[in-house]
Amino acid sequence: MSPDDLGFLLALAATAPLPVFSLLRVDGDRWWSLDHPESLDGPGHPTTTDTTMTAELLTTIGAPATSRTDLAACLQPGPQPLLDDVAQHLPIDPKPSPADLRRALQRAHHKAADGPQALAPDQAALLLQALRHTAVRDTCVGWRDDAAMWLWTDLLHNAPPGWIAPPAAMLAVTAYQRGNAVLATLAAEHALTDSPGYGLARMVLAMTHALIPPDKFRDAIDHAVQEVTRQHPDLTQDPTTADHPRHDPEEGHTDA
Repeated sequence: MSPDDLGFLLALAATAPLPVFSLLRVDGDRWWSLDHPESLDGPGHPTTTDTTMTAELLTTIGAPATSRTDLAACLQPGPQPLLDDVAQHLPIDPKPSPADLRRALQRAHHKAADGPQALAPDQAALLLQALRHTAVRDTCVGWRDDAAMWLWTDLLHNAPPGWIAPPAAMLAVTAYQRGNAVLATLAAEHALTDSPGYGLARMVLAMTHALIPPDKFRDAIDHAVQEVTRQHPDLTQDPTTADHPRHDPEEGHTDA
């Protein structure tokens, strides 16, 4: 890239209607920061979905590059008989306590570290019920590891109509924190198809449209989780008991 080209891009960025946090050059599966032109002659950096990566290019293209069709595959529901089985358990009545719902999600998140899980209909119903509780859901929005990705996609596979928006929005939040704005956008739009006014999904779309960098989004999410935890101390889970909830979510119910 010539100095003239770089100068033109910097001038163009200065006229953008929204703040430009960084300029990047992308070539194949590697990227270079134009904020440090002296590095352009180096090998660059690999484009990955590492959770520590904050390259702003991922706000718009996601990584690694893949087709929207491939990305959207994880949003598809399971077979109709499975959805019907889950729907028979929803809504759960009487509703479990928020603390029990939070423990069910935490236990499922721990198990998902091993990859996709085959959820029993009553277990899926319990987790979907948990995500419908706003405060319980919001204590989990900071999860951005592989286990969270598996958990939300597993729940989408099990979610009947009317229960899709929460896991889809959670997948959108997790994907955006990991730097994959393409999947985040698809998941948020999927959530809004099920529930047009779903606030969490609308918030993710607003962030992607504003090209907010993933690291800034993560900071905002972490702050929000701290605030929710402060307002709902009863949902705070002792990490020493995370694997031993009072009620096993695989049973699909909690004590009244």
